[in-house]
Amino acid sequence: MKEFKKLVKVKKILLILGIIICFTSLGFYLLLNSYLKNEDVAYLNEVDKEYVSADVEVTLLTDYFATLNESGELERFYLVFDSNDNIFVVVLDDNEFNNLKEIHEYTYNAEIEEPKSVIIKGRSKEIPAEIKNYALDYLIEMDVDVNASTIDEVIGKYYLDTTLTNDYILNQARILVIPLFLVGILFILINVIKIVKRKKVLKVITDKELSNSNHNTICHTIITKNYLINYKPKLYIIKLDEILWFYPYEARVKKKVDERSIFILTKDNIKYNVGIVHKFNEEYENAYGKLYQDLVSILPDALKGYTKENKDQINDKFKK
Repeated sequence: MKEFKKLVKVKKILLILGIIICFTSLGFYLLLNSYLKNEDVAYLNEVDKEYVSADVEVTLLTDYFATLNESGELERFYLVFDSNDNIFVVVLDDNEFNNLKEIHEYTYNAEIEEPKSVIIKGRSKEIPAEIKNYALDYLIEMDVDVNASTIDEVIGKYYLDTTLTNDYILNQARILVIPLFLVGILFILINVIKIVKRKKVLKVITDKELSNSNHNTICHTIITKNYLINYKPKLYIIKLDEILWFYPYEARVKKKVDERSIFILTKDNIKYNVGIVHKFNEEYENAYGKLYQDLVSILPDALKGYTKENKDQINDKFKK
């Protein structure tokens, strides 16, 4: 019985891999979430690298002066002024622009009541050269004292992308994390199912059942008085008196035989491939042939071989 337990032992590699994937993906998400919540926010003119969490005070907002469509989504670039008359380049989506609509209207109509300034947040990105040139032309049209040599001093090196919010980053992370987490859960479930299936087999296959068994090590099968057990690559336990039809089966790759097995159909219309071999030397051919002949001997009432008559009988039996 100890030897049989070893043969049907379930390797825990999928279980371990699943646990690692689940903890890694979940841990990554929780760490990212914690980092974003506790990240320092700098004023845009104080940042010195890209993708830093930053904010800008908006007291005036121009129309968009340029667009960019490198990522597949249209980005609109605006100029904003803060209460200290600093000028910044920002990217706004429709929602963020609507939040600043009153400021935008006031920018072009000083006769209406001045709205309160608004702090907008996002992440820093380096201003592309073509956007910088468009900003220069727009500022010159606005009669701002600026030229090609001073544009960097006026608008800085970085713009604020307000679409890169923490919620957006977490949503993108979830797109990666959730499938990975589900894959990990799937690996764990597969391993658990195998363990449960093994326990059921061990309850049925007793020492008494194994006492006069026929073990074909090459085909990874054991035939007992009542059961056919296939333990590799998959674990099957098939009651002999439930086998309705069996025949040799070959799988080919580019017309060359890649795998041989024995196809088995049971009375409840469940299909199995057992005794799988991938080598075709004399030793393996003999073992494969012996397994088939053993089944022929112990299953006198089952249909044997792939013939038109046998196929028709099966079709008639399971015809709805």
